[in-house]
Amino acid sequence: MKSLIKRLMRWDQKTAFDKSVVRYRYLYLIATLICWLPIPIRHLLYWSGSDKHRPQWHSYGWTYQELFRPLKYRRIKLLEIGIGDNEKDVAGRSLVVWRAFFPRGTIVGFDLQDKDLLARGRIKIYRGDQSFAADLAQLQKNEGPFDIIIDDGSHLNQHQLFSFGCLFHALREKGLYVIEDVHTSFWPERIGGVLWDGAHPNDAKFSA
Repeated sequence: MKSLIKRLMRWDQKTAFDKSVVRYRYLYLIATLICWLPIPIRHLLYWSGSDKHRPQWHSYGWTYQELFRPLKYRRIKLLEIGIGDNEKDVAGRSLVVWRAFFPRGTIVGFDLQDKDLLARGRIKIYRGDQSFAADLAQLQKNEGPFDIIIDDGSHLNQHQLFSFGCLFHALREKGLYVIEDVHTSFWPERIGGVLWDGAHPNDAKFSA
C-alpha cells in the first residue's frame, strides 16, 4: 500500500525539499487530529523530528511541558523566532508541535528566510530580521500581544538581547519569554557558517 501511494505521488521524482513539504503537511494534519489529547510535549517533539528533544542532544521537552501545561487549553498566541534553515528541508517541525499541543492556540513563526509554505490554519508566518527594530515592530503591530515568545533564531547573543529588548513588552501579563541555546554564544567554532565567539559587536540598539 505504501509503495502504491508513493508511485501515485511520484515520490521518487520529487526533490528533497518537496518531500519535506509533503511531510510537513502530513504532520500538520496529524497535529490537528491529536491536539486535544494530553500528549506530553517531549513526545510530540520526538514525533515531529524536532531537535528540541532528542537522545544525546537537547532535552527541552521536560521544561516546556512544565511551563506550558497550564496553558494547553487556553486561547494563547505563541511566537517562535527561527523556524529552521536548510535548503533541502522546509523545516517548521516545532511549529507543528505547538499546533499539536495548543488546540485553541495561534502559532506565529518569524524567520529571516521565506517560509510562507508553512502557513496553514492556525499557523501564521512572517519574514523578517530579529536584529531589525522595524521588522519586530511590524510583527508586534500585526500579531501582538503574545502569551509565549520563543527565540530560536540566529543564536547570536547580540540578536537575542536585542529581540528581548524589543519584544518583552509585547508579552501579556504572566507571559513566558524563552531564549534557547544560549550556550552556543560561547562555542569557539563555526555553526551554520557563523562564528560563535561570545564577543559579537554591540551595534544594535533598542528602546526598552
